[in-house]
Amino acid sequence: MNNIFIYFSYLMFLLFVSGCSILQISEQMSLLDNASSIQGTVVNHSEKSGVVHVLLLKRVEGHVEVVSDSIPGAKGGYRFNVLPGSYMVGAFLDTENSETYKKGDYATYLGEKNGIPGYINVSEYSDVEIDTLYIIDSIEGEDESRVRYSLSKVDKNIGSIVFLEDAMFARENISMGFWQPFDYIEKFGGGLMQLQKFEQGKMPVIFIHGIFGSALDFEDIISSIDRDKY
Repeated sequence: MNNIFIYFSYLMFLLFVSGCSILQISEQMSLLDNASSIQGTVVNHSEKSGVVHVLLLKRVEGHVEVVSDSIPGAKGGYRFNVLPGSYMVGAFLDTENSETYKKGDYATYLGEKNGIPGYINVSEYSDVEIDTLYIIDSIEGEDESRVRYSLSKVDKNIGSIVFLEDAMFARENISMGFWQPFDYIEKFGGGLMQLQKFEQGKMPVIFIHGIFGSALDFEDIISSIDRDKY
């Protein structure tokens, strides 16, 4: 009788855990299904040159938070993949390679003509295209102390030095990246990272894994690479 009770309890536990996992996966898939985008073009009309950054912003508790940072393409086009919500978009010219906005930088934002930031309300399954942004001069507005960079771990990871032993590459975490991508990104991030510091004269080798893959898939290849050339 005790064995039957133990078996029944174990079976109910497995069903409960499986049910929770299925519910979490369903919620993650629903978020992906509802994903939308904000896109547009930015043009540098100033006399200065530099790297243009387009910022996706949200106002949180009296501060403006930078939630994503994009460098536009050759023709000034950019695109942010977003979940439904209210956003703002701005851009600045980075002349010092600081990669962050500072007061006095040449910049602009959606709604600058009216002196009021324009909010972009994004609904489910929508692709919002906004007016072209023109960078002409510095702007009056938010002090840099009120602009917070709360970039996702994907943005923060780009270009960082990592190791194959890092938890984000562990086999037990790979399924999370596939079935629960938002949880994985929140915990580990992602992005294009480096296994060693860039060295002038060496040719970079980029590895791209497939579904249910990780950097560990290339462990043997990486160990056999001529580090004097690559």
